[in-house]
Amino acid sequence: MQPFKINGALAALKGTYPDPSLVLEAAKEGQGSCESIARLWISEGIPFAFRKCPALYDEIRCWLGWKLGVSPKQISMTGSARIGKSLAPHKFGKEFDSDSDLDLFVVCEDLFGKVTEDFRAWERDYKGRSVHPGNDNEKRHWNSNLEVCQETSVKDLLIQPRFHLSSNMES
Repeated sequence: MQPFKINGALAALKGTYPDPSLVLEAAKEGQGSCESIARLWISEGIPFAFRKCPALYDEIRCWLGWKLGVSPKQISMTGSARIGKSLAPHKFGKEFDSDSDLDLFVVCEDLFGKVTEDFRAWERDYKGRSVHPGNDNEKRHWNSNLEVCQETSVKDLLIQPRFHLSSNMES
């Protein structure tokens, strides 16, 4: 799979309600285009952040799904990137712009179970001193992760991620 490659007819579909003749042209380009059309315009909405090129959002979800071993349908977006304005109390109403982030989430019971198991294994290893943070900043984040987990369940923690893991850790 080549990530983020979008065929011409699919890239030509713009906006929330594309012209039916353009949809038909894109669908003729194959199964991948048909699946993108179904995900973007038939069963879901197009996030505000991708309103100018909806197919890019689908390509990103396909690539992430491939990397995580989940269906692209299990990956979605929230926040100002989804609706155009932030609902966060400290920036309520702020419009999505080039400085905004993309808040993606995955809804997958199997992946959730694996992440929970991995977190618990990391927690045991860290408390048992068999893994060590690489620097003071990482140590501060790791300790914060442990503290938050003592205050809440892993499920709640994963719903509001606060993990700061080193990029050099094994996956």
